[in-house]
Amino acid sequence: MAAVLRLALAAAFLTATARGTRSARAHVRMAGGVKQPRPLARRSLEQLSLAAPHLSHLPKLVVFDLDNTLWTPELYTLRQLPVAWKDVWLLDAAEDALFELGSHPRWAGTQVAIASRTSKVAWAHALLASFALPAAGGGEKTVRELISYAEIYVGSKVKHFERLREQSGVPYEEMLFFDDALGGKYGNCEAIAAEGVLSVHTPDGLTTERWREGLRAFSELKASRGSMAHVVMADGSLRSLAGGDGSRQASPRRGGALIEGTVVKYFSDKRYGFIRPNGAKSDVFFHLNSVEKGVEVRPAITVAFELGTNSRGQPECTRVRRAASDRADMVRLRCFSMNQPFASLVAHGYKTLETRNGTMFKDTRGERVLLHVGQRTYPDGGKHQDIMRRAGCSEADISRLTSLPAGFTRGSIVAILELGETDLLDREARCTLAVENQACAYGDEMGQYATRVQRVQWLTSPVSMRGQAGLFDVEVPSTAIPRGWLDGTGESKVTDPSDAEYTETDLVFNLEV
Repeated sequence: MAAVLRLALAAAFLTATARGTRSARAHVRMAGGVKQPRPLARRSLEQLSLAAPHLSHLPKLVVFDLDNTLWTPELYTLRQLPVAWKDVWLLDAAEDALFELGSHPRWAGTQVAIASRTSKVAWAHALLASFALPAAGGGEKTVRELISYAEIYVGSKVKHFERLREQSGVPYEEMLFFDDALGGKYGNCEAIAAEGVLSVHTPDGLTTERWREGLRAFSELKASRGSMAHVVMADGSLRSLAGGDGSRQASPRRGGALIEGTVVKYFSDKRYGFIRPNGAKSDVFFHLNSVEKGVEVRPAITVAFELGTNSRGQPECTRVRRAASDRADMVRLRCFSMNQPFASLVAHGYKTLETRNGTMFKDTRGERVLLHVGQRTYPDGGKHQDIMRRAGCSEADISRLTSLPAGFTRGSIVAILELGETDLLDREARCTLAVENQACAYGDEMGQYATRVQRVQWLTSPVSMRGQAGLFDVEVPSTAIPRGWLDGTGESKVTDPSDAEYTETDLVFNLEV
């Protein structure tokens, strides 16, 4: 009897699946976090719909999350670079919304942005450039061409929105945000609503209903001149986040006007310092934890901050970042962090292959990135030394090449390098002497993706900064970048004054893989 029942249930499931329609599948919560089945075919222009109603007020910036909001499945569940429409696909309502934003004249005054915490940054950018939508005037337009700003990196979405506000000039109360994560450690809607951005919770991904409800709520709140610090819940109700998330009070002036000042003291060993606001006579305390990642902290730099209070009610700087007026001499580049001794081996030009099991360096050929040295030592049991000895290095060479030059310390950006091709190597290729020597690791212990280091050079001075996972954006003084690297005329030489023997990155990796 039980077997017959199981067969009947299976037959019913297959029949229902075969009869599934586009309208039905949009409301089905799929197993494994997939919000909608893969479409059997691309939709035509005639099949796309204008979902938004005619409203009196529209946002000036519409911000979307990516994973399980615009597309499905989530990128972290995949093992290799995904193919658009095959491994990852846009949700139907997301196609409709993006098409409408990019084609309808009512949206001419609105920009589109992405705010995503995915660790698969390169994959996300590749997919945005691959997904194409029908254009109203004929042809197609990629999602990447449609969006004006893309903040895609691991970290707090509060930081994403600070950057979006800074780049676009759009205040929080003129933004509208869609995200599938509500609150808690990995939530986004409540945190962003507390900043003053109307946020729409999309637990089943972006649907036509959620798109319309978000726009309707935005228009109604604008018309009533009420606070935009709300979350549009899944049942259509509004939850107010004005004054905090209900469990704690927000910092004074949270999300308010920025104050500019100068760092007058900074104690790097204690990770705190003091800022003097412009026109003031007294200094205000700040801690390194409140400084935006990617900002070098040192005396005399001009910063912008929000003023809050600590647990004792005393004034304290919060959300410290470099001031716009002090950015003329700054360079914005991507950076990645490595632990010792491998960071030194790369910066000295000895380690010319960086291997990883992930595809962090996919599609970075020719990009110039900065190298940050982490605080830790990677425990490989001295195997890199054995490989270096096998290659003919003396003990003095090993000591020098695995050490930082005088004045350069851990917890700093120390070098700039140009990346080459990233290749997927099989075990046979990884275990060759040439690859092991260049990677400073044994074939069975190195990552399967190998990225060439085309050239490398020490910075003119180290830049003290906190590291992050993956490739992350930083701003460093242009004076720290060696001459020629910013205009493409730099030489492929290592300029460490203590290193006269190893002057060029020696590339011998010519395997066909």
